[in-house]
Amino acid sequence: QLSSKLRQQLGVAITIQDIFNCKTVEALCVQLRSQAGGPARQAVSEQGLLSGSFALLPVQSWFFENAFAAAQHWNQSFLVRTPAL
Repeated sequence: QLSSKLRQQLGVAITIQDIFNCKTVEALCVQLRSQAGGPARQAVSEQGLLSGSFALLPVQSWFFENAFAAAQHWNQSFLVRTPAL
């Protein structure tokens, strides 16, 4: 959302990698100022729409094999471990 808002409101493109590499708001501002007046970088996009049949993911298969009482409230969570900054 931050990257999108910066592009929309300020006309600058900053990547998610830039955001994570800038460890402070000040560093992010320096990064943004260095781009001021320069061409906006194009975001890498998806390959496009896919069509045809494909198999369910394992978690999808597991979900449909179970008869949950309130399936509309089921969530899958996960933990991401990252190296210390």
